[in-house]
Amino acid sequence: MPIDTALGPDASDDSPAEDAILSNEAGICRRALEFVREDFAVRTWTAFWRTAIDEQTAPDVAEELGMSPAAVRKAKSRVQGRLRTELAELVDFE
Repeated sequence: MPIDTALGPDASDDSPAEDAILSNEAGICRRALEFVREDFAVRTWTAFWRTAIDEQTAPDVAEELGMSPAAVRKAKSRVQGRLRTELAELVDFE
């Protein structure tokens, strides 16, 4: 899911309540991303960002960062796991 990008051509058809919910969800995601970023080395964070947000393949990112594709996938998984933990704490799912 891209962060800080337009919601697409149908975004104007959403009701104000739906817009508020989407805005709140995006804000929660941004806060979680900012919070966990400091817990990871630059290369780990970059591997996560390039694969999860920029939607690049693990082999492409591995070549770019001088890592193995498996290390890129592991970095992505570690960051995603930490994000899940933070989001669970930020959002009440009951």
